[in-house]
Amino acid sequence: MSAAGSLYQALFLFDERPERKDSNPKHILEVIHTPGHTSGSICIYEFNTKVLFSGDTVFAGGTLSYIAESGSVGDYINSIMRLEARKISEIYPGHGAISKNPEQDLSQAILNAKKLLNGEEGFSVSPFRPPFESGLSVG
Repeated sequence: MSAAGSLYQALFLFDERPERKDSNPKHILEVIHTPGHTSGSICIYEFNTKVLFSGDTVFAGGTLSYIAESGSVGDYINSIMRLEARKISEIYPGHGAISKNPEQDLSQAILNAKKLLNGEEGFSVSPFRPPFESGLSVG
């Protein structure tokens, strides 16, 4: 499988007590490639607490993320569907409220994205946008 077609995942083990030598870390984080908002979007999942740090991938209430030029609504739907397969206790997005109803919010995000894909109305889109105009390079 080519690098472009694979899903990148990385596990990070953290323990707040560096002197501890056993193999039971307090936090286990998985970086999940979740293209859609942008082609390089990621979420971070913590296994012990089942918390998802979603950045701009998904918001409370299933509000649809802004789909940037490098993103894709189809990829967004696939990414959210993959997240739905996980047991998630809370979602901490990059903006807005914390999701206390992850299953419901993920399902609603998929419905909203399908409405966008089909040209329908009646869904909410995140008001958060990049702080620069499209087409301008940064750096």
